[in-house]
Amino acid sequence: MTKTEKGATFVALSLITSLAVGVCSALNWAGSNALSLLVATAFLTTAMAVLSGWIAVRTWREHQLLTSASNSPIPVQYVRRGIWHLLSRRQWNTLTLGLTAIVALTGTFAGVEVLQAQPTQAATQQSAQPRPVPTAVAVTPATSPALLGPTVDPSVDPSLTDSPTVEPSVGDSSSVDPTDDATPVPTPGMTGYLDSVQPVNGGYDSGPVMLSGHRYPRGLTMYCYRATDDYIEWNVAGYKTFKSTLGVADDASYAFGNIAEMIFYDQDGRQLGLYDVSLGHPKQATFSLVGVVHLRVTCSGRDAKTNHERSFRGALADAEILG
Repeated sequence: MTKTEKGATFVALSLITSLAVGVCSALNWAGSNALSLLVATAFLTTAMAVLSGWIAVRTWREHQLLTSASNSPIPVQYVRRGIWHLLSRRQWNTLTLGLTAIVALTGTFAGVEVLQAQPTQAATQQSAQPRPVPTAVAVTPATSPALLGPTVDPSVDPSLTDSPTVEPSVGDSSSVDPTDDATPVPTPGMTGYLDSVQPVNGGYDSGPVMLSGHRYPRGLTMYCYRATDDYIEWNVAGYKTFKSTLGVADDASYAFGNIAEMIFYDQDGRQLGLYDVSLGHPKQATFSLVGVVHLRVTCSGRDAKTNHERSFRGALADAEILG
């Protein structure tokens, strides 16, 4: 093998290895680390461009020395010094420009990932904003003779007067404990829905939802990006069973080719159920709530092929809690 062939083989192997490293970096650093990859490749591209220019000038000078050596008695050790004689001028330029192009392409891929992640991050930030909780307005009833009750004669002994005991009715507002929260007290056989219970933590949107062409009148949708950021928590003390259909709404945005992983926990962090759902593939979820005081559901989104983080909406349809 001649010296030229050896140099060409070295350049080809170097470029192939660099391309493989760039592809692996793009696949492993994409998603949440795409911005870091973009910054690193931008720095390397600039550095490689400067290095390519310097090597081009250096090899041009060496070429000029070799050209003039044929007409003047210049010692070989002066003309060919260092590593510049290992490759030809064309091979040096091919190697440096090829490496620069590979780094630039990797940075371009990272930039595309960053642009695609912007709408999903905006959606996640929107979901993290606390939703306003309606405040109860205290209404003072108007004073009227009918509400004040019968007039008692002070000259009459109260012990001799038949005073009827007034029992508050079911709808009487005076019998409501002002410290009660929005969680209904379960009774045997009682059925409740999570979309009507004020969550302890997190927020969601409620309304009808379509899962794989089937309409559910009581739907609950939440963002699915990271389990540490996207979760909802309810007080379900006293209830016995949870039932719901989990999935991705048919009209959900950014859901194509993605998977939503929904995990349910109790107040001690014990996992009650794990379900992977996707567009057109809902699943039924049923598990016991015995001993559960707080029920938390987390939702994380990922690409079905690359497992990169994705942000879109998941849904709980007809989420029932049975007493």
